[in-house]
Amino acid sequence: MHNTTQKLEMIFNISKWQNVQDQLAEMTRLAIITTDYRGIPITEHSCCRPFCRLVRSDTYLSKCCQRCDSIAGLEAVRTNRPFIYRCHFDIVDIAIPIIVDDCYVGAVMAGQIHVQDESEGAGLEQLISSIKNSRATQFMHEHIQLYRNIPQLTWDDLLRASQLLFELSNYVVSEAMLRNAKIEARSSQAQQSRLSPSDSITSSESSSPQPNLDYPVPGYTVLEPAFRYIYSHKNESFSQKQMARLCHLSPSYFSRLWADETKESFSQYIVRLKIEWAKRLLEDTEQSVTEVSENLGFSSPGYFIKTFKKSERITPLLYRKYCRNVKRGR
Repeated sequence: MHNTTQKLEMIFNISKWQNVQDQLAEMTRLAIITTDYRGIPITEHSCCRPFCRLVRSDTYLSKCCQRCDSIAGLEAVRTNRPFIYRCHFDIVDIAIPIIVDDCYVGAVMAGQIHVQDESEGAGLEQLISSIKNSRATQFMHEHIQLYRNIPQLTWDDLLRASQLLFELSNYVVSEAMLRNAKIEARSSQAQQSRLSPSDSITSSESSSPQPNLDYPVPGYTVLEPAFRYIYSHKNESFSQKQMARLCHLSPSYFSRLWADETKESFSQYIVRLKIEWAKRLLEDTEQSVTEVSENLGFSSPGYFIKTFKKSERITPLLYRKYCRNVKRGR
């Protein structure tokens, strides 16, 4: 869990997020705070209830709050959805996880409400309990009216609000990661342009002439270094890890971006692309099946034939024969 604070700062402009958080709290009637993975706040509390504010100002009881926040955040990560639970004072709260590069770095915590219909929230888990502690019992006795003044929400309103926060936090993370990846990619490309060819990923070009297949990705994209490398090194086999490194992205984030942009997994895209290249070579050149296999980076002619047949339901030789017969008008 190292560097989690830095990762959170990459995602959230804290002052701007604080303004958004304040408005969300007003709109949803939930108290909201953003914490790191340990449950330690990185924002001020928005619409914090007077009772909860006093709890969090107490040295002993505030540790219970942090413990609840930490456990709930981890449970939200495990289930990959908003986790609704009861805190140590039996108040209803929600944990929405913040995940960066498959690493849990924090959570948006919301709640500080009672469920209007107690039967609806009867099954909610209480993570820890402090009420039997003499300090907590005394605290409750001293501030019982503030406790009773905690707002009530219907179960349906609570579910809708939790889903809204979940979708919004996912959107913020995705956009922030995409923005940062673009900045890093631009910086890396500028640096690469100042380096000699030996400083970048090296691989020998095939001595065989390559088919004239256009590079199809218009404009700037974070994945452009990978696309350009693939289209200019058709004779190689490509690993997702290698392409992620070329784009200066983590393999997991590269995989998500690739799927978003191409609507295919990396392996599916590469297989489909190489089969399209193979079909062009079979149609327009006299290269043998072995030569096509080598020029497109397949591990062996047998594997190429097997892959081609699985995709096209016909062998490469029969495909070439069929195409030529069609051209001759047979």
